Amino acid sequence: MSATWRTQGFAYSNNASLSTTQTVHAVTRDVTNAALSGDFPSNCYIDSVEIFLTGMSTGGSLPTEVTVYLARDSTGDIAITPGGTTGATQTIETGFTANTGSVVYTVGSDFNFDASTGYTCTRGTLYAVVKLDVGTATADVRVNWRGL
Repeated sequence: MSATWRTQGFAYSNNASLSTTQTVHAVTRDVTNAALSGDFPSNCYIDSVEIFLTGMSTGGSLPTEVTVYLARDSTGDIAITPGGTTGATQTIETGFTANTGSVVYTVGSDFNFDASTGYTCTRGTLYAVVKLDVGTATADVRVNWRGL
């Protein structure tokens, strides 16, 4: 890809329910909850993933880690980020408000839309596959991109 990016933006997923099981969440334009969000370009550079957590809870302790990867398809089978379907794990940085926190992942990878995979792929959408180490939480997921 060219080092000259003409556009930049982010795609968004609002109120994703997270637990200790991997769940798949569509990340795309969401003008209701993030007015400036946009669809992923067919060819772009994925810069980072930001996850803001609220309502973190469990019987004994709060979640301390989030594992995530991005997938091309709605079932999470075709990983497009380093680490494959194992994902990348980070420690949650606790927020100032009780039971909140966040993580930020650097991706640094090109993405090119390809509907010929035989899986359910939607132009303008990627899928975040996310899980917690313990407990549950609600997440807002933002994926930052740069396009031509």
